[in-house]
Amino acid sequence: MTISEMKEVLDEYPADSLLEVGMPDVKFYARGSQLEALCPFHGDHKLGNFGYSLAKDCWRCFVCGKSGSGPYSLIMAHRNWSFAETVRYLYDRRSSCVGRITEAPPATLLQKSKKVRLVTPKPSPILVNDEFVFDPSPTAEDKSTVYSCFAAASPLSPSWTKHLQEIRGVSPLEIPYFFRFPSSKDEEFMSRFRKGLEKRGAGNLYHRLLGIPGFFWNIKENRISFIGYSGALGILNHDEQGLVSSIEMRLPDSAVRSTRYIPFSSEGICLNHPDDYKYGANVGSVIDVVTPPFDNSSIQGVAVTEGKFKALHLSRMEFLALNIRGVGNWRSVLPVLENLENKGVNTSRVFIAFDADSRRNPAVAENSANFGKALLDEGYEVYYLTWPNNCGKGVDDVVNAGQRGKIRTVEGNRFLQTTLLPFIERAKKKKLAEAAGA
Repeated sequence: MTISEMKEVLDEYPADSLLEVGMPDVKFYARGSQLEALCPFHGDHKLGNFGYSLAKDCWRCFVCGKSGSGPYSLIMAHRNWSFAETVRYLYDRRSSCVGRITEAPPATLLQKSKKVRLVTPKPSPILVNDEFVFDPSPTAEDKSTVYSCFAAASPLSPSWTKHLQEIRGVSPLEIPYFFRFPSSKDEEFMSRFRKGLEKRGAGNLYHRLLGIPGFFWNIKENRISFIGYSGALGILNHDEQGLVSSIEMRLPDSAVRSTRYIPFSSEGICLNHPDDYKYGANVGSVIDVVTPPFDNSSIQGVAVTEGKFKALHLSRMEFLALNIRGVGNWRSVLPVLENLENKGVNTSRVFIAFDADSRRNPAVAENSANFGKALLDEGYEVYYLTWPNNCGKGVDDVVNAGQRGKIRTVEGNRFLQTTLLPFIERAKKKKLAEAAGA
């Protein structure tokens, strides 16, 4: 298994559980939406100097100045490991990455009048090769323009269009979400892509691609390049403003990988091969907002699922669908719900539509349960969409199999108490019994 594949598995787990496993010698405490600890980089004696923001996914010490983004960078800095070493260590111990840090900080360690406020550092743009600019903070509008022109320069073939419509159940109105993923060696594509930007009046963005997730600088070839996989299907994701926020690749079935869906992100390749590539960017945790093909005022609620095809089917079932990448990213849904509410969307009813393995996979079940409990705590009216296991794994499989009538809506607390929580408890007892017998 490659480092990227291992990271994709690890991204399903919450940041705090990764930190506990990766930094067992550092004691973290929960305070609101952030973690606090004695700074592991200097002789710290009181909490308040160092913190990790779970909401912003960044960390910083206000005394020694150490800072970064994400759990991997913190573990790497603390243990002086490479990115690959860090991922391998966590992957080998992923079974321990369960639960969340909930212990509050003891009063004896707290600073008397200090509160940690984390601010993500904003580096200045860097000139590359006298022609390109690395800008680490592209605007949402710039990313949307780049990704839209990128997709338009490589449209679907007739065979791909037929497959999506006849096999995956995609409607003609939804085809623009998809494109044929190009090769980074295709000079004709790069020419079309650049001309597309120029037609949009955004030709300057071609020289500012560095910093946009997916693009990076090829040091040896002295040129701009991007992450790609031959034969992949490109998928456009949108934010709550309707802007294209990210790209995902659906790999062909022939690909020898543990997962079929890969984010268009260039941070990993640059961390793994710093002598060959640089100026990559991480796509982060993205929520894809799929609006119904009608007025949002008529929606029956917001449905949260994992996967574009599932989200499209849910949108046609009178839901505003939120497509998350990995069930472990459910926390990112909460601010999106707030943003949608501020836009006038009725978000009072939330439907969780994870795959059927939420009743067979303890990790998925725990995330599903924690998500439901968090929504209930926030005052949302919560429901779970469920169906018999033999009808299909995801909601798209169920609908495409003609079994839509088998989908049931179960009240959130009832499903938690009768299904998810008992299953999680049984799984924990089984694990303890196996450990005792080993």
